[in-house]
Amino acid sequence: MTKYAILILVTSMLLSCENASSLLKKECNITTAQQSVWALPEVQAKIEQSKALSGKERIQYTQDTIVVLKNTYYRIKLRYNLSYTQLPIATYLVAKNNCNEIFITTPAKELIPYTTYQQQQAQQAQQQKNFPTFFKQFTANMLFRQQHLADQLTTFSTTPDGSLILQEEQELITKNINELQTYTFTYYPDSVCCKNTEEGFTLLFAPHNDTWLLTQIWQ
Repeated sequence: MTKYAILILVTSMLLSCENASSLLKKECNITTAQQSVWALPEVQAKIEQSKALSGKERIQYTQDTIVVLKNTYYRIKLRYNLSYTQLPIATYLVAKNNCNEIFITTPAKELIPYTTYQQQQAQQAQQQKNFPTFFKQFTANMLFRQQHLADQLTTFSTTPDGSLILQEEQELITKNINELQTYTFTYYPDSVCCKNTEEGFTLLFAPHNDTWLLTQIWQ
């Protein structure tokens, strides 16, 4: 094969890649934007977590279009569907005409690129290695336990008819927790679930700076 033939072949391949990229951008609409968000690893993990905690998938979404700094985005809001209300989970923005350009709203209400979020998740994965040590102290020390409760600690209860009820906890947690109980850990990208094998309730912890906070109780 001559160098000219090779040059033509490489050029054709580059043009094919560019055309494919352009086609992807052109085909990005509010439906494909939602599909892009739904396929993200942490969204799939959240769906799996919802099934494990409540017995069925309870995550729904709403979608609309917004303009931020003169740029148009598809906005996808994930939420838990409760019996009488919806509990927000996360909000994603997908650039119009480019479903690969995704932003996510953090718990602090900051809008960051999804690539930045992935880097933060990698750091949290390292932090999860220290979770068993943290949890041992959490169960053994009442003062330490009270210091690691989220400001909005909530309890989820499943009724016999399958409905899910949310209740805000008081400042002091009343559930019996001690170091003699047995728990199984399930790790997710943004949290750790600790299921009490004797009483059946599950404690959900989320990372906070270099430690953990109890954010939800499922029973």
